[in-house]
Amino acid sequence: MDKLYVGIDVSSKELFASFLDDNSNPVISSAKYPNTPDGWHDISQLISSLSKNFKIVCGLESTGDFHIGILHTLEAMDNIEVHQLNPASVRYFAKALNVSAKTDRIDAQIIARYLATIKPQGDYHVPLFLQRLRHLVRIRRTFIENMASLKNQLYHILRIYFPGYRILVKSGLPISFLHILQRFPSPHLILGAGEEELMKIRVGCQVLKCVDI
Repeated sequence: MDKLYVGIDVSSKELFASFLDDNSNPVISSAKYPNTPDGWHDISQLISSLSKNFKIVCGLESTGDFHIGILHTLEAMDNIEVHQLNPASVRYFAKALNVSAKTDRIDAQIIARYLATIKPQGDYHVPLFLQRLRHLVRIRRTFIENMASLKNQLYHILRIYFPGYRILVKSGLPISFLHILQRFPSPHLILGAGEEELMKIRVGCQVLKCVDI
């Protein structure tokens, strides 16, 4: 049975599929689907009908988490081969073909040609729960990096506009100090307020019991 190579370009909103034979010739016209459960169903139905006459080999790139829905829809189908491809490998393949234009249609064709030319072997698919866990870890890492960047910016501003802040704060930036800066945003205002006034500042529902000055 002849093989049919289905390259699927994935974006946040759409899926674009290209269908090529062993010689990288189109078998049917390229098709566009929404990247939604309805779109996944429609493309799987088309592939299922084509599998009566061809051995189907599907490929798509891992793109954040946008590919997960269609990937698991295809993996649940019988008698088709599914590959989750490394985007860098597909990109280098496109460069070898001297293809510089980039559209959804061209990207889908490149993926299909990659499958027909490279003929990747069966690969390990990361379980869905682990993919989601990795995604959460990436989000957490981004938040931590952003928080560190914001802290560094705040320290920089304090060193320029409030050079004596280390006299008030022995280490780090306690929440009480941030509330003081919000209420009294300059050294002379803090000194003018005095300790009694600073002690009246509320942090949430709590009144400051002490200020590190």
